[in-house]
Amino acid sequence: MMFLPRTNHAHRAIEIADVLVLVAVVLADRSIYWELNPQCLILHKLWKRKQIPWNEVTDVGWLGNMSGTFRINIGHQIEDYDRLYIEPSDEAGFIAALREFAPHADFELE
Repeated sequence: MMFLPRTNHAHRAIEIADVLVLVAVVLADRSIYWELNPQCLILHKLWKRKQIPWNEVTDVGWLGNMSGTFRINIGHQIEDYDRLYIEPSDEAGFIAALREFAPHADFELE
């Protein structure tokens, strides 16, 4: 009687799933970015694109104690309230653009 080794299909499926999750995390991390233009803030996540009109930006502040990451509150009602976290490479330019495009927002940056 000859015994052939059985392949463990469940183990192979777990390995493949782990690789796919790792690829998805790397792609997601590399594929999230934002743009500022005079009409809106545009958030890109993979293939999705969300436009946030400047009149919806209600509040701009630091995440934590001047950590280099900004917190941007969006929406005036509980139903449409959201929050973004952005870490720009040029903080001064970013703040200047926000002050220009969303002068009505509360700036808690001091």
